[in-house]
Amino acid sequence: MQSATLNKITLGTLGLLLTGSIGFGIHQSNQASSWQQEAAGWQAVAAQTNTVSLQVTTENKQLVSKFNKLAASTSAAATAPAAVAVSAQATPLPVAVAQPAPAAAPTSQAS
Repeated sequence: MQSATLNKITLGTLGLLLTGSIGFGIHQSNQASSWQQEAAGWQAVAAQTNTVSLQVTTENKQLVSKFNKLAASTSAAATAPAAVAVSAQATPLPVAVAQPAPAAAPTSQAS
C-alpha cells in the first residue's frame, strides 16, 4: 500500500514539474517572439534615421559649398573696390512708436 501512495505522489510531482516546464517553455517562446518584433521595429527606425541623416548631410555639404562660394566672391569684391559700382547703404527699418493706451473713462460712484 505504501508503494502505491509513493507512486501517486511521485507521478503527481512529475506531472507538476512537466506542466511547469512546458508552461515555462511556452512563455519563453512568446517572450522571444515579442523581442524579435521589437528588434525589427527598432531596426526600421534605425534605417529611417540613417536615410534622413544621409539626406541632411548631403544638404549641409551643398549649403557649405554655396556659403564658401559666396564668401569668396564677397571677399574678392571687398578687395577690388573698382569692381563695385554702387555701394548700397542699408535703409533703416521703420521704427514703431508705441502709442499710449487710452485712459479709462472715469467711473462715477453714486452715493
